Amino acid sequence: MASSKKLSGCRRGLTGARRCLRIRSHLTTTRAHGLTAMRAIHNALTGTPWLPPATV
Repeated sequence: MASSKKLSGCRRGLTGARRCLRIRSHLTTTRAHGLTAMRAIHNALTGTPWLPPATV
């Protein structure tokens, strides 16, 4: 029996669904901190991903 999850109108395997949700979560967080989705993706792909501010 294949395991899949319906996400964004289509079926994905569990691994694909987890990857999609991880990306969506990152974009939501960066947007909350003032970055656009395109800037966040660009930074991630060029090796300088946005990281949350360090807490003390």
